[in-house]
Amino acid sequence: MNLEAKLEEFELFLKEDEKAEKTIEKYKTNIKAFIEFSKDKELTKRTVIEFKEKLDQVDEYLPNT
Repeated sequence: MNLEAKLEEFELFLKEDEKAEKTIEKYKTNIKAFIEFSKDKELTKRTVIEFKEKLDQVDEYLPNT
């Protein structure tokens, strides 16, 4: 599966759904980080949980609320 093509499709979907540009960029950053994180791993629920835990620990991925 070509994940970069899927990411482009998702970006187009977000634009059509009139999401803010900063929201789109944040989503893309997180998705690219997940792709990098999981590239040598089996894609399981545990992998997703580990990534979410990593996001909670890394400042650049924290929500701006």
